[in-house]
Amino acid sequence: QVSALTTAQLVKLETVDLAALSTAQVRSLTTDQLVKLTTDQIVSLTTAQAVALSTSQVSALTTAQLVKLETVDIASMTSAQIGALTSDQVGALTTDQLTALS
Repeated sequence: QVSALTTAQLVKLETVDLAALSTAQVRSLTTDQLVKLTTDQIVSLTTAQAVALSTSQVSALTTAQLVKLETVDIASMTSAQIGALTSDQVGALTTDQLTALS
């Protein structure tokens, strides 16, 4: 159970290990766990994993994490996920990420 990992254990996962998690496993991460992921770990998320994030997980992402999501990840998010972004998160999006929303 990935959700049973402590944040200290989770941040020790290699990016290849994180990328190998199923979408259900990624979705089972608590917001406390998710915000502790390094930016390298966030970059390693697949588009399917990014799209599997719940709205509460999306809104919990730090701005540093959010800008590390690939443009295709942002473009593939649902309307509900995009709507869950905070004003600080929207302000932090890169030009390419913003363009992907249109």
